[in-house]
Amino acid sequence: MTQPLVSVVVAAYNYGNFIHETLNSVLAQTYSNWECLVIDDGSTDNTSDIVKAFCIQDSRFSYHYHSNRGLPATRNVGIHLAKGDFFQWLDADDLLERDKLKKQIEVFELKPNIDIVYSDLRYFYDGKPEKLIYSPNFNRPWTLKKSGKTQDLIKFMLISCVIMPSMPLLRRQVVEKVGGFNEAYKFVEDWNFWLRVFIKDFQIDYLDSKNTFILMRLHANSMTKSRLNMINGFLKLRKEFDTFDVNTKWKAFNLKFLQNDEIEFFLTQKVDNLNSDFVFSDATMLSKFFQFIGTLSPAFGLKLLQYYKSIQKKYYYLTLK
Repeated sequence: MTQPLVSVVVAAYNYGNFIHETLNSVLAQTYSNWECLVIDDGSTDNTSDIVKAFCIQDSRFSYHYHSNRGLPATRNVGIHLAKGDFFQWLDADDLLERDKLKKQIEVFELKPNIDIVYSDLRYFYDGKPEKLIYSPNFNRPWTLKKSGKTQDLIKFMLISCVIMPSMPLLRRQVVEKVGGFNEAYKFVEDWNFWLRVFIKDFQIDYLDSKNTFILMRLHANSMTKSRLNMINGFLKLRKEFDTFDVNTKWKAFNLKFLQNDEIEFFLTQKVDNLNSDFVFSDATMLSKFFQFIGTLSPAFGLKLLQYYKSIQKKYYYLTLK
């Protein structure tokens, strides 16, 4: 039986100091029928030289350069060029464990009704690959670890983005049906992608198996964004979700988190001494909020809100057990 082709799409931007390890992790896969497309988003370092050396070494690698357009557009270029039956996203500073593709393909072969297979991830600090952690902020399990219909699991995805882009292997038709990545998003584009996936009627399967992790590198040049920009991305995402054709109960559920994010955005602006005419989605909610902490200092109110959000997250983690 012919093995299906897996398209590994690597988004690269000025990670010449890391991409050698990344591509070596693809080369080391125990599954052999793959193509690896490196999409260079306008790098100005030595990325092209390193990738072209891999292309000479192994024809399964290919290098594609375009002017800087951001991560969503870079992944979309890869989608357009890819020939595979399955997609694997990979950032140019991260690694795949050696059995990831092989064992995920085996799940698809055993369960032909499955559309998405995802495994777990671990973080590691650059220079310390032997020490793997769950998260840099709270070193405990946090991902979904559930299987079933995506529509039945959307509640979890509305609370938080519980699947990182490189964790799954996806059938081509999943990517084609949702239309790839939304290039209007500069932040949380992966969360937007997964929400659009989860509102569809796909089957997703969690693979709990050794040597199938995605390893995400923590380093000084990691893509870092200000909290204000991130929250602004959350607001954009949650407001767009309200326009989706989904059950009204999910829109009401999403609204609870939208209001929390609006308050955090408002308070963060105050702490950063920024002024704007921010309009809350629910004036009644705003009134009730100020009755409670509106007279406090913005910094204290922000800490109080973040503590409240952490309690929500802890409740969320309990629901996963």
